[in-house]
Amino acid sequence: MRFGSTDDSPACDPAGSADGGAPGDRAGLSTDYLNHYSEILMLIEMASFDEDAVADLSGWQPVDYRAYFERSPLRRAASALAAYEALAPQRRTGFEQTVEALDKLAAAAILALQPPCHAPNRVLIGEVIGPAIRRLIDRCAAFLNSDGAVLCEDADELQAIIDR
Repeated sequence: MRFGSTDDSPACDPAGSADGGAPGDRAGLSTDYLNHYSEILMLIEMASFDEDAVADLSGWQPVDYRAYFERSPLRRAASALAAYEALAPQRRTGFEQTVEALDKLAAAAILALQPPCHAPNRVLIGEVIGPAIRRLIDRCAAFLNSDGAVLCEDADELQAIIDR
């Protein structure tokens, strides 16, 4: 499943969904995990123009891929978790560093949007942090859709995205 669009993200095959059904009837990594980040991105973007959306941000907490699928009710959660555990450690590490960058960006946005955050600042936060989160979601989607074949960026590049 493609999340957003970026200028340099590879096209992704939607066959990685863990909820089953054609065409996603294959074992492997799952982009269902990225719904957690798509939701927070949506709330951050909404907070730019709707102050009431800020209250919905406070309940969001980071969750890693393992924990997400360990508690997931999805029918194929166990196979998504098994595929993740089967990855080479360096592949998992690259993905986990990208997720860590997502967590930091989301936490920074949530903190910055807390009252008293004035409307122009809410817009600025959405315009600056939103696209960075979207790019990282796209990188994670490429990794998951390729069953780990497309490596996530290295830690230095991820830190540069956070620092922007």
